[in-house]
Amino acid sequence: MNLTSIILLFSGIAGIVLSAFGVYTVMSNMINPQGLMFEGIVISSLGVIMIVVVTLANAIGKTMITFSEIMKKQSDLQNQLRTQTGGGLASILTNMMNNPQQGITVEPSSEMPEILKNLFKNNPKNGIESLTLNELKKELSEAIKNDNYERAEEINKQIKKLKNQDDEKNED
Repeated sequence: MNLTSIILLFSGIAGIVLSAFGVYTVMSNMINPQGLMFEGIVISSLGVIMIVVVTLANAIGKTMITFSEIMKKQSDLQNQLRTQTGGGLASILTNMMNNPQQGITVEPSSEMPEILKNLFKNNPKNGIESLTLNELKKELSEAIKNDNYERAEEINKQIKKLKNQDDEKNED
């Protein structure tokens, strides 16, 4: 446990003790009136406020730690891209340009860093083209089941393409 956690723990315990003491004071004043009702309510309220502040501080602290970890991972990824390509995203896009009128290539090339090749592997079209006939049939039934008829049409075209390729191989 670090110092911050210890301070938050003791603050939370103090808030609970204040709330409990305030409630006790209010209850005891109801049974045996001593004119301390207002003080009990104030002490109890301070305890509740202290608990809320400690809870918020804890949540904000955890959020900031998580954010700093995300920033560190993003920075590491950018540094990795820079070392693999020699100049970051701008040079990657420049290297991928085949022709300015056509835009950038969408198929992974041997010049691309491994990190970007992995991004292109998740492309749904590439995924369809790499599936077997049985896998395509399963995907087709799933697409129809989910009312995704555009995807079902793409899958159906790929199935027909594979069947035509098989027929051509059988004829040879």
